[in-house]
Amino acid sequence: MSSRSANLILPTSEHEEAETGTVFPGSFNGSAAGSFHGKTGAHGGSLKSVPDAVFLLCCLSLGVGVFAMPTVLNRVGWVVGISLILFFGFLSTSLMLFALSVIQSEHCDSWDNLVSLLPFGKVLSRTSLAAALITGNAGHLQFVSGMLFDLMSYFVTSDYGNFEFNMTHKIILLLLLLGIALPYTFIDDLGALRHVGKAVSGVVLTSCVVVGACAIYRVASGQEPTGSGATPVWPVDMKSVFQGMSTVAFAFTSMFSLFETLHAMRRGSPTDYMPKMRSAVKWAGFLVTLVYLVVCIACNWAFGLQAGESTKGNGNGNVLYNFPMSNYPIQALRLFLVIVIVLDYPIIIYPVVNMTMGVLKVYSPISRPIINVTIAILVVLVVLFVPDLTDVFGLCGSLGVSVFCYLLPGLVCLWFNPSPGAKLISLVAVVAGLVMLNLSTYFIMQQVFSQ
Repeated sequence: MSSRSANLILPTSEHEEAETGTVFPGSFNGSAAGSFHGKTGAHGGSLKSVPDAVFLLCCLSLGVGVFAMPTVLNRVGWVVGISLILFFGFLSTSLMLFALSVIQSEHCDSWDNLVSLLPFGKVLSRTSLAAALITGNAGHLQFVSGMLFDLMSYFVTSDYGNFEFNMTHKIILLLLLLGIALPYTFIDDLGALRHVGKAVSGVVLTSCVVVGACAIYRVASGQEPTGSGATPVWPVDMKSVFQGMSTVAFAFTSMFSLFETLHAMRRGSPTDYMPKMRSAVKWAGFLVTLVYLVVCIACNWAFGLQAGESTKGNGNGNVLYNFPMSNYPIQALRLFLVIVIVLDYPIIIYPVVNMTMGVLKVYSPISRPIINVTIAILVVLVVLFVPDLTDVFGLCGSLGVSVFCYLLPGLVCLWFNPSPGAKLISLVAVVAGLVMLNLSTYFIMQQVFSQ
């Protein structure tokens, strides 16, 4: 599949973008579409083929969250876990298709125009966007800081697992990683990072293939767990289901790039962009769901309750730690993930900064650095006070994704899509969004405070 259009430059100035908030070029799920705005944004990118649009939609959903999913499956069991992946895969795809119909019938040319059809829609949209991307970046730093510490302890000291990753170590590594990422956030043109989106997607997909192959080989070798060590069929309690819901929903976030992809397709194929977009949405939903299913089934089949449960190092919630440090292909991919995720930080946080500048109407040269440093402090606080990786991803899903990708588009489609079937599915999306926003957040925060 070609990825040449993964880096789009839309024809909006910095101030226009900050005020409208129509473009969201980051993915808190571990990759970035790589749309860069600012002084070089005079010429809009375009899409002409369905595969290019599929890539752009998929790369916003396929990220490091996939490596936390087997842990969720262990908490909710095979039946509920697989059902949740299929449910959110179907729901997110359906909502995007319904949203395209509303966009066409109501002549909405931006995300803000779409959610402005609802009372307080724009406020909810901006709040959930900030919550999602800030907690998402926190999850990323949580993910890579522990891996970097363990890689150093293994390859530098040859004493892997005997060093405690204490608060001091964590703060030092966080400051180191942010020291690399923050200078890129101070500029209004991210053209230097235009290839990061493809790099993240490439590393994550390669990691998924290698992890799946190694897990299947383990099963073929007869090493899969049985009995009490296997992943349970059913969840232990409903609390685990509500906690797992938001983490699974976190995996399906193509709604963030729907408008951007639509604009690019409209420029490249002005006469038949809508049929192509519908086809791209269906293929993207199918491929993302398939990748998550394959990784979860392979890893939980191969490792059972040990999937994502590391007894050595800092890999709790990260299935990559189920493979020994002597598995050098996996270790190389870990190192690549650290690199690309750190470079992904400024891309993910970019729309939040522009949105904040637009709301506050501040455009002085020091505004962007001040806002970015403030956001970086919030990200670090989330990492320090929510130590469980799955909980961070879960909060991202319950506080941000639930509203932005399910509740808001569900309400819009429920009100403006005339199809009875679309209204029913949109009502389900609204209920799911409210359940995650309230119950999932409650149970996750209860677990955080108990820790």
